[in-house]
Amino acid sequence: MKTLGRTVNNVLIGRSKASPCFRSFYSGQTKSQSQQNGTLCSKTRLFRFGFGFSVAAAASAGVIGCYKFVEKKKYGEQIGLLFSKPAICDDFHVSDARSNTINSNNRPFGAYTIADAVEVAAPALVNITTRVVGPWGQEGQSSGSGFIIDSNGLVATNAHVVIHSPTVKVTLHDGTVYNAKVHSMDKHTDIALVQITDVLEEPLSTIEFGDSTELRAGEWVIALGSPLGMTNSVTAGIVSSAARQASELGITQRRTDYIQTDAAINQGNSGGPLINLKGEVIGINTMKVAGTGGIGFAIPMETASEVIRQLRQRGKVVRPYIGLRMMPLNPHIIARERAVASNFPAGVTSGLLVTSVTPNSPGAEAGLRSGDIIVSIDDKPVRTVHDLTRKMGYDIGNTHEIKIVRKDGTSATIRVATRGATLS
Repeated sequence: MKTLGRTVNNVLIGRSKASPCFRSFYSGQTKSQSQQNGTLCSKTRLFRFGFGFSVAAAASAGVIGCYKFVEKKKYGEQIGLLFSKPAICDDFHVSDARSNTINSNNRPFGAYTIADAVEVAAPALVNITTRVVGPWGQEGQSSGSGFIIDSNGLVATNAHVVIHSPTVKVTLHDGTVYNAKVHSMDKHTDIALVQITDVLEEPLSTIEFGDSTELRAGEWVIALGSPLGMTNSVTAGIVSSAARQASELGITQRRTDYIQTDAAINQGNSGGPLINLKGEVIGINTMKVAGTGGIGFAIPMETASEVIRQLRQRGKVVRPYIGLRMMPLNPHIIARERAVASNFPAGVTSGLLVTSVTPNSPGAEAGLRSGDIIVSIDDKPVRTVHDLTRKMGYDIGNTHEIKIVRKDGTSATIRVATRGATLS
């Protein structure tokens, strides 16, 4: 297992590799780990990548790849987020009914039903099969899902579905199999594009993008995919949370929100579409909480559509960069800081503590310094790194007004123009 500890977009959250607990940036003192037990260190989160191999014993046997997140809790319990471990739901059989009208009479979900939504979206659903090689040279297959976004055979899926295989097989909803290659991917958001390379006899059916920003908790959603290689499977549920922050899941490296749903997102659903009752894709199924039922997550199309647009245009994603490393402040951290540093600014109850500024970066050129506390951006309060990055969005070159509190307690407003940067 490999523990993730890298800084993404020059943002460091919570702790550094050198200090697993809390470090005072005012006094320079480091609390020992024993002093932290039961407070900050008791909630330290670790990230791990895992990849499991099983030698094929029959034609249907294969290798299942996964990413795994483990949260260490105070009393030793563990929950995990499983990514792409390709249960069985009801198969559907559909025709290309994109032009069909929907009869709204006597429908329990208003003008639409789950069956109607599936019938509209299903022709764009695909199964993605990759060839993988184990550590001892054994071969197998990994299976995931995806959906067609361009009639020329461009498919969207999760990056972790295809990350270990540059060439893949794409199976359409009608069973037609095509050779394909990985077009591009963005590991940070876990989104990839796959391009069918075989000659197409006719344009393929595509799926319409919906507006995930209009989602509300309690709305019906439908997950399509190929769990355990069982193609054309459907599960349905409701939106449990329309904007579950990555930080709430312990995924501090990612800036996106997630759609939380109780629609079953199982092994092999990764990369498949989460659709609304109109048959529009409003999210990309990506992970579930291990060992529990009814807690799955999808990347909202608010994020995915911008990532897909950039991947199609330039093969990579460029994000705003200001060159800061920051730590979110909470009451516990502030109390500890005040206990060891008498000069900690009074009146600060939340914000982002700037722990370092990259030389010659936009932040440095604007006058930001280590020890500054960011309290707002463009008049919007900042409590987490997510608040800051979400406000910056994906636009490059924009100027933002960042309000800070200095070490001496004085306030200032700094104007920072972002630059573009790509994440490794």
